[in-house]
Amino acid sequence: MKCKVCGKWFKLQADKRYEEIKKEVFSKPVFFECFDCPKCGCQNIVNVRLRTVYEINDRVEDKE
Repeated sequence: MKCKVCGKWFKLQADKRYEEIKKEVFSKPVFFECFDCPKCGCQNIVNVRLRTVYEINDRVEDKE
């Protein structure tokens, strides 16, 4: 990956990845996958972690 601040290329390593909560959308936190540049230390956001949303349709039957 190329650092968006200083331009240095560096390899993305799973052990250096971390998640950051940046903002909330519809009262839910949004998580980003981030890596820090080894040269300048700036945070580089590479991915948005989306949560899985399950829609549950419960059918209520009237009993008479």
